[in-house]
Amino acid sequence: MFKSYSSRLSFLVLAVLAASALVEASPVCPPNEVYNDCGSKCKRETCPSSKVAQLEARCVDVCVEGCFCAVGYGRDLQTKKCTPCA
Repeated sequence: MFKSYSSRLSFLVLAVLAASALVEASPVCPPNEVYNDCGSKCKRETCPSSKVAQLEARCVDVCVEGCFCAVGYGRDLQTKKCTPCA
């Protein structure tokens, strides 16, 4: 009986540790943003029609971890918040 209880307790501890690791791995992003562990450094900040987007076309793209504007949103360069693209 003790062996069975010990096995169940060990399993429960491992399950809790695994679940807490998953929670820590996904940071909470501000509104209108999504987390990506390998997002585009060049295309995360602006809407397609903005003047800054034209400059980003010359950007050397590398994998960047962090919060990115969700689809249909672009970062307002003054407020630093993701706002709907026009």
